[in-house]
Amino acid sequence: MNTENVSTAATQYMGAILRVFLTQKQDKNLEKLRTADGSQQVKYAALVVRLNAHGW
Repeated sequence: MNTENVSTAATQYMGAILRVFLTQKQDKNLEKLRTADGSQQVKYAALVVRLNAHGW
């Protein structure tokens, strides 16, 4: 069975994931990324993922 064809067929009908669910450890790691020194793009990405997980 070719998994590539199955994956393509599944995404064709299912659509995108609308909400992310994080463990407490993942949430804490993203919070650390958001507040650490580094790229602004990484900070924004961490913030967006956390807000999505919290239902915003």
